[in-house]
Amino acid sequence: MMMAGHTVVAAYDHDADTIATYQRNLGNHAHIADIRDLRGDDLPDCDGIVGGPPCQPFSDNVHNSRKGPANERNLIPDFVRLVLEKRPAFFLMENVPGLLNYKAFLAQQLARLEAIGYFPVVVTLNASYYGVPQDRRRVFIAGRRDGRLPVFPAMTNSRRDAVTTRQAIGYLLIESEAREIARWIRRLDGAPDKLVDTKNRATRSGSRYFRWRTIDAPAMTVTTQAGQMRVLMGGKNWILRARHYSVLQSFPTDWVWTDREETAVRLIGNAVPPLLAWRLGQAFDARLFF
Repeated sequence: MMMAGHTVVAAYDHDADTIATYQRNLGNHAHIADIRDLRGDDLPDCDGIVGGPPCQPFSDNVHNSRKGPANERNLIPDFVRLVLEKRPAFFLMENVPGLLNYKAFLAQQLARLEAIGYFPVVVTLNASYYGVPQDRRRVFIAGRRDGRLPVFPAMTNSRRDAVTTRQAIGYLLIESEAREIARWIRRLDGAPDKLVDTKNRATRSGSRYFRWRTIDAPAMTVTTQAGQMRVLMGGKNWILRARHYSVLQSFPTDWVWTDREETAVRLIGNAVPPLLAWRLGQAFDARLFF
């Protein structure tokens, strides 16, 4: 949003690593706080509230009995509460497409916003259509206090001219860091050059497989798991590191992450790609609300 000219007056997260990284790169206006403890009066005057409540309760990658709205990490009701208490000119919230599977819960939250004059719009955007070298589908919910419908950004890229994995990180695949392909993944070697998600998956028949795609296409969705993706080319493979994931998420090359690899990958995987955030920020220019 800052890339689009917005001034961020405060930012909050309960995770100390997230706040430290934010402050290192963007400024000292970020604070460690649990959204459940915040009230509207705690927030400074602002035109908009933008946030991404934890996606784990609604993610397809999470399998447990407390998946969905009952999960203790479901903070969407608290995000909505802050919007109701502060009543900014606009709000914008991000989450995973799995949220759409919980229609009753989502309708309940939207109704709370509609009751005070917001008319929320729910859209699913793919980051690859906005210059991000990654197929990353996310749900965005937005509303305006004046009751008018928000306008989401037009696509800047099509499937035909999307930025590919090779274009994005090919220069980072340093020969000295290449490894011989392990036996368990060797059967995937060969043309085309591949990006492989090494998380083993099961079919209904019980057989196991790995997801892969050519590196001449956008990457699969970047996750929070270090070492999960690798590139296979010419009989060798490169395990992707935080510096690769950062580029695939479209972070600036001078962005400074923590030296702890697993922590850096977790922060990268949880982020909204900056290029997409930039386009959203342009569409939600606060000057359009007055």
